[in-house]
Amino acid sequence: MNKIKKSDDNAIFSRLKSERAVYALFLELLDVVIIFLVLWATSEFFYAWDTHYMVASMFAAICFVIFANQSGLYQVRTGEGAASMLFRLFQVWGLVVMASVLLAYMTKTSALFSRFAVVTWFVSTPLFMALTRRILSALGGGARKRAQKVERAVIAGISGVGLEVARALVDRPDLGIELIGFYDETPDINARTSGELPVQLLGNFSQLVFDARAANYDTVFLTGSLQSPEHLKVLVHDLAESHVSLKYIPDIFALNLLHSRVSDVGGIPCINVYDSPLDGIGRVIKRIEDVVLSLIILPIIGVPMLVIALLTKMTSPGPVMFKQKRYGFRGEEITVWKFRTMRVCEEGDRAVQATKNDPRVTPMGAILRKTSLDELPQFLNVLMGDMSIVGPRPHPLALDDEFKTFIEGYMLRHTVKPGITGWAQVNGWRGETDSLEKMEQRVQHDLHYIRNWSVWFDLQIIVITVLKGFTDRNAY
Repeated sequence: MNKIKKSDDNAIFSRLKSERAVYALFLELLDVVIIFLVLWATSEFFYAWDTHYMVASMFAAICFVIFANQSGLYQVRTGEGAASMLFRLFQVWGLVVMASVLLAYMTKTSALFSRFAVVTWFVSTPLFMALTRRILSALGGGARKRAQKVERAVIAGISGVGLEVARALVDRPDLGIELIGFYDETPDINARTSGELPVQLLGNFSQLVFDARAANYDTVFLTGSLQSPEHLKVLVHDLAESHVSLKYIPDIFALNLLHSRVSDVGGIPCINVYDSPLDGIGRVIKRIEDVVLSLIILPIIGVPMLVIALLTKMTSPGPVMFKQKRYGFRGEEITVWKFRTMRVCEEGDRAVQATKNDPRVTPMGAILRKTSLDELPQFLNVLMGDMSIVGPRPHPLALDDEFKTFIEGYMLRHTVKPGITGWAQVNGWRGETDSLEKMEQRVQHDLHYIRNWSVWFDLQIIVITVLKGFTDRNAY
């Protein structure tokens, strides 16, 4: 009788996975319909529905779907509260509003719309989306309870990877997985793990097979630390007669993973250890962000750039612009533009960074470097596609070649485009890197940015850059 019930539960879990995918698609289509219907209703009431409103609703719907999928809005998150979900919903819609306003401003079409109708649309749409989610949540109460049912799980094999999995499950109760304990062939393993985690050794692998066949667990995590591939094959074969869900976790925690994910190569699954977050839709979103913001910023900084160019030319001999070779995306060489700040423009096999009271820096150049105004021409690099507004700062080629041999993961900075500002810069790691420790800190901040990239993170860095100003005590 117990086996029959466990089999029923496993069938429920399998069915729920497909139900979640269908529900996410249904919710996505429902959001698109709401965007159209609310704008249609408000425009008909206040003005008249025409082609302009149709185009606006299509643009908003496309942006919403892209941003919602990027932020994981349609992913079912076990244990997530309604407030958290609604916060993410309003975040996504807020970005759509910003994109719509910017498009209307750049195309000079804002006069074609009723402002009262558009504002009503901006305010009402997320409220209707939230209301439909609340109704669906109430109607699907039974299914939701089944979806949030706690899975009983055990780990086969204790080592670094096994303990990492255990810590993740213990620290994240919202995952809906209850860790019961470990199974391993080492008899004294319980003594080594006691005190670290509130779980215990339950027996060896033979006991695991017996308990799994008795339908005591829902999931067994097989770690890559098992004794041998043959041992793993035997264990998998023996567990095939149970109803548990088997999940294999390779021992990759010793690697410096960078935006890793599972991909498919000709039907063969593989783990991308070093990968760029800006593949597929991420690259498109990042490019749209760069182009839109650059087109807004360049007209604003156009006059200051002309003034800087004239002052640079008048205060010291030499060209106004300084072209520098740098490594860009995937290590490709790019030409970066800056206002000239030194009396000489040279870049040899050895990188000589500017130091405090550097005699090569002109008086005008000192001001530009202190305020970072010498980097304004790099917005042209952004438009050309060589750089991004936010990303790791590009270093001289010689500096890259020097530090890549000393700092692990240094060249992983080039898995994204270099930026005008970045996470390292807003945290104070800019200017001269006269020690290995300073460069290590900069690299660690850059890798943190790459691992956690999102549109929200970019906007956060831009806002911090503006609020903190462009000056820094380390810039000279």
